[in-house]
Amino acid sequence: MNLNKQFLINIFSSWYAQAVRVAIAFFFVPYITTALGDERYGIWVIIFQTICYFYLLDLGVSAALLRFVSKYLGENNFDKINRLLNTANLFYLGVGLAASVSIYLFAINFFDVFQVTSDAIYTEGVTALSILAILIGVRFMLLPFGGSLASFQRQDLMNLLNIVEEITRAAVLIYILSQGGGLVDMAIAATVIHLSRHLAGVVILKKLYPQIKFSLKKIDAKIASSLLHYSKTAFGISIGWMLIFNSDSILLGLISSSSAAGIYNPAVQLMFHLRMTVNAIGLPLIPAVSHLETTADLETVKRLYLRVLKYTAYLSFLTCTTVLLYANEFVALWLPEEFMPAGPVMQILAVSGAFFLPQIMGNSVLLGLGKHSKLLLVLILEVAFKILLAIFLVKEYGLLGMAAATALPQLVIYTTIYPYFLANIMKTKWRLIMKQVLLPGILAASVTAAAALSVKTFIAPESWSALLFNGAVILLANLYPALKIIEPKDLDKLKNLFKRK
Repeated sequence: MNLNKQFLINIFSSWYAQAVRVAIAFFFVPYITTALGDERYGIWVIIFQTICYFYLLDLGVSAALLRFVSKYLGENNFDKINRLLNTANLFYLGVGLAASVSIYLFAINFFDVFQVTSDAIYTEGVTALSILAILIGVRFMLLPFGGSLASFQRQDLMNLLNIVEEITRAAVLIYILSQGGGLVDMAIAATVIHLSRHLAGVVILKKLYPQIKFSLKKIDAKIASSLLHYSKTAFGISIGWMLIFNSDSILLGLISSSSAAGIYNPAVQLMFHLRMTVNAIGLPLIPAVSHLETTADLETVKRLYLRVLKYTAYLSFLTCTTVLLYANEFVALWLPEEFMPAGPVMQILAVSGAFFLPQIMGNSVLLGLGKHSKLLLVLILEVAFKILLAIFLVKEYGLLGMAAATALPQLVIYTTIYPYFLANIMKTKWRLIMKQVLLPGILAASVTAAAALSVKTFIAPESWSALLFNGAVILLANLYPALKIIEPKDLDKLKNLFKRK
C-alpha cells in the first residue's frame, strides 16, 4: 500500500462526504420540519440526541481498534488482527445487548421527562426510540468487522458507504413522509438502512482482506487487556469532548434561558462543521501514524505532523477569518431577525477556532502513538476552565459570556500547554510547532482580510449571490499563497493523484 497516496485519497473522500452531508441537511431539514411539524420533529431530534449518550457504552474500544488494527497492519500481522477483531467482537456482543436493553428501558420508563403535549405523539416517540434501540445494539455487534475499514487505511470506502447510506435514508424518509408515515415508520427505515450499511462493510472488509477470520478460537485475553488499557483513556477523552462540545446549550439553559440556548446553537453548528472539515484530515492521520510507528522512526512521524499542521493552519485561519468578517451578514441572510446575536458569538468562536482547529492534528498523533493520556489531561483542564468561566460570565454577559467561556480556554491551552506536550512527545521545540501554525496562519488571515475588505467595498454581501461572490473572490485570492506553502513533493503527489482520477 502506498501510504501517502492513500492518506490523500482518505482526506479528499472525507471532504467529499462532508460536503454531501451538509447538502443533504440543507435541503432535507426544511422538508422534514414542515412534514412532521414542530413538536414531532422536536421528538425526532431528541430521540437521536438521547441515543448519542448511549454511544458512551463503547468505552473507547473503537478508538483502540483504530490504533491497534492499523499498527498490526503495518507489521503485516494478520494473526494479531484476527485476535484483536474477534476479541473486540465478544466485547461488543455484550455492549450491544446492554445498549438495546438500556435504551428500551429508558424509552418506556423515562421518556416522559421530555415535555410532550400530545399522548399520541408521546406513544409514537416511545415506540420509535424502542425500535432504534435495536439499531444501536446490532450496530455495536457489527462494529469490529463492519466498521473497521478506516483502521485498514480505507477511509475512502467507509466514506462511500456513509454517503450511500445518508442519500438512501434521506430519499426513503422523504417517501415515507410523502405517504403520510410517521416517526415509527422512519425509525424502522433508518434501522434497516443503517444495519445494511454495516453488513456491506463486513462484506467489503472480507473481500479486501481474505485473511480476516471469524472465530471464537481467536479470542485472546492478552489482547483484551491491551484493548481495555488503551480504551479507558480514550473513553475519558470521549467524555471530555462531549462536555466541551455539547455542554454550551445545557449551561445556557441552566444559567440563562432556553431561548438563549436556541440562539446560540447556530453558531455552535457552524463551528461543528468547521471541526468536521478539519477532522477529515485528522481521522485518516490516526491510522497513518500508527502504521508509520511500526514501519518508520519517530522522525518520519514528526515530519508528517509538521507538514499537515502547516496546511491545516492555513485552512483554519482562512476559514475563521472569513467567519469573523462575514458572520453578521451570514446570520442576517440565513436566520430570522431574533437570531442576530448569533453573529457576534460566531466571531468570538472563530478567533479561538483559528488556533484550536490546527491542533486537531496533534490529537491524531497522540491517539496514533498511544500517548493519548496527555490529551486527556488537557481536556480535563479545558472542561474545568470552561465551566468555571461559564458560571461567572454567562449570568453577566449571556450569549457572549458563553462564547468567551468556550474561546478563552482554547486560546490559552492550544497556544501554550498543548503544543508543549506535543513538543516533548515529538522531541521537537514548542516554538517550531507554533511557527508551523502562526506563519501560514498570519499569511492566510492577511490575504483573506485584504480580499474581503476589497470586494466588500464594491459588492456588499446583502444577498446570497453577493455573499457567494465574496466567498469566491476570497478563495481565488488564497489559491496562489496556498499552493506556495505546499511542499514540492506533496504538490507532485496531488498532481499525480488528480491525473489518475
